[in-house]
Amino acid sequence: MSTYILDWIAPQYCVLCGLRIHGQQRAVSGPLCKSCANNLPPSPLLRCRFCGTELFGEDEICYTCRNRTHSYEEVFPLFRYRDAPATLIRSYKMSQRKSLASFWANLVYEVLQQRWPEYVVVPVPPRPEKIKTREWDQVEAIATRLEKRGVPVVRPLVRMASEEQKSLGREGRKANASKGYEYSPEYHFDAPQLVVLFDDVYTTGATAEACSRALLTNGTKKVAVLVLAMD
Repeated sequence: MSTYILDWIAPQYCVLCGLRIHGQQRAVSGPLCKSCANNLPPSPLLRCRFCGTELFGEDEICYTCRNRTHSYEEVFPLFRYRDAPATLIRSYKMSQRKSLASFWANLVYEVLQQRWPEYVVVPVPPRPEKIKTREWDQVEAIATRLEKRGVPVVRPLVRMASEEQKSLGREGRKANASKGYEYSPEYHFDAPQLVVLFDDVYTTGATAEACSRALLTNGTKKVAVLVLAMD
């Protein structure tokens, strides 16, 4: 079906600029026009290996991360959590603009092919309450689309009942996450050796650290972290 017919049958409006998406502007998956997609800020060329913070002179690792230990080998954020990328993530995550899942999956797929073509993707699991109530899981929605494109995705982790991370401060997030993720006793396959842990937003690194430790303790050799944005 031509994009021009779609303009009339299923009109779309860009999440960022609010304008109606016409013709070739629909070339981007989801409710985002091609112009806004092309104007998203590029990722920093120099960034901290462990938290993704943009660097201005430090050698691969920022000053803060030099005094910390990390179970994962690196973290790669697609964007900083601000301006247009933050608006996109809020629209996708909080406002549940589910049609943005394909847009994010396309970006994630490109990075996976460029940086970790031999790795297996492990999505960060949702809270048990989400599973129980069958609430929409924004991370899983992207992971499912990656699977359909041939990316190996496994789910050996489970999240235990705990407080929501967004309601906690930095230290509270660390303590909460440290006891919040475990290797599933129902996962009976060999542990994936090379893993890309995938999540939506990296804030303190508590979730990434807890999930990485659970994977490494159960046989995984290397863990890299890929997130939509670093806050």
